[in-house]
Amino acid sequence: NGTSAWNAQSEASLGQSRGWMQLLDSSCHTPDVSLLSWETADGAGKWDKKPNLKCREADPSTMPPASALVLSGATEAKAQDCLGLYRLIKGYEVNGRPCWRSVRRSDRWIAFNGENAWNAQSEASLGQKRGWLQLLDSSAATPNMSKIPWDSADGNGKWSKQPNLKCLAVDNTELPPPKAIILDGEPVIGTAANYIGLYRLAEGKLVNGRPCYRHAERPTHWVAYNGTSAWNAQSEASLGQSRGWMQLLDSSCHTPDVSLLSWETADGAGKWDKKPNLKCREADPSTMPPASALVLSGATEAKAQDCLGLYRLIKGYEVNGRPCWRSVRRSDRWIAFNGENAWNAQSEASLGQKRGWLQLLDSSAATPNMSKIPWDSADGNGKWSKQPNLKCLAVDNTELPPPKAIILDGEPVIGTAANYIGLYRLAEGKLVNGRPCYRHAERPTHWVAYNGTSAWN
Repeated sequence: NGTSAWNAQSEASLGQSRGWMQLLDSSCHTPDVSLLSWETADGAGKWDKKPNLKCREADPSTMPPASALVLSGATEAKAQDCLGLYRLIKGYEVNGRPCWRSVRRSDRWIAFNGENAWNAQSEASLGQKRGWLQLLDSSAATPNMSKIPWDSADGNGKWSKQPNLKCLAVDNTELPPPKAIILDGEPVIGTAANYIGLYRLAEGKLVNGRPCYRHAERPTHWVAYNGTSAWNAQSEASLGQSRGWMQLLDSSCHTPDVSLLSWETADGAGKWDKKPNLKCREADPSTMPPASALVLSGATEAKAQDCLGLYRLIKGYEVNGRPCWRSVRRSDRWIAFNGENAWNAQSEASLGQKRGWLQLLDSSAATPNMSKIPWDSADGNGKWSKQPNLKCLAVDNTELPPPKAIILDGEPVIGTAANYIGLYRLAEGKLVNGRPCYRHAERPTHWVAYNGTSAWN
């Protein structure tokens, strides 16, 4: 605390003469070397001596694996491609040990090879004795615990020592929020069961200063921090409040997936039931349904700027086996996968081809908003330039203008309901219960509208 003692204390009191335990020994550089015992606060201003309460060095292998690792200091070109932040994949092991996935490149991993080394490697080589970096220390429970230097592959079958390469555990607040999370692990009943499942990051939106997540299938269901003590799975009406149907009592984590604590569920009568196996973890973004809307922003090239703006998902239609989005502003502008190595912002005439004004060279990204790789812009003369400020983000579908026309179809319907199958035209300038409405193209007395509470009719 800077004067007389070591304290066990909250982050808010860090370094102050406050806390719930104290070791009155200012002579020791670290608390584990002291021969004195600790005292505990009774909450009423007094300290109780605890003769047998000690601080000692622990076996590092008993520590839970770090939520985040950072690799830095490599000199070989291929090795440099493996540098950066890595996120622990909770609940998943490779050869019986934890593993970490690159934040920058989803196809880069740190994993144990099952025999003699930790490797920084591609997803195709995961768990094998292959990679661009290796740490020949099978005794290290996690790679950041080792004191042995890493080796770098030269691409010709030889390895060279990398004395400046470091693998360090870092604070999980340095991690960007995951693009997707999942709440699962044990059966839940009642209303709380509706909050189980996949959630998508609400990009660019913070609730009480922290990222928030919207349910992939139920857009009025959220996971957000309540500003004081907990993360809540809650309705949109309660967003950011200390209310909800599930809670994670852990205010220390910047996102809920890094917490080691379990969730609780509300029973509807004011009590909370502990669910030891109910966890929140990062989800594989490729398991997420594609975003209903994307926005491209930040390009500087003139042609590229013509591709900026909102794009609407074309449901039920794919290009080269992947989803595609059409510009709201210009119907001849698309975002689509080229079938081989990149996502392109391109004209309708070039749809699905290796052509366009913008490209994202990341075939591993299930959708372009999931990638951490910068986009490139064409200069019109066959060259590409990096666009570090160009962003492709998933946005709330409420930002999309209503479509000019919709169609109800897909399965045979009998009786009076059959008269409501078909094309509907947007009733422009008209709202019903605050939302757009649609009139049947052939039967003008037939409508599709929101009922104000729970359903479209």
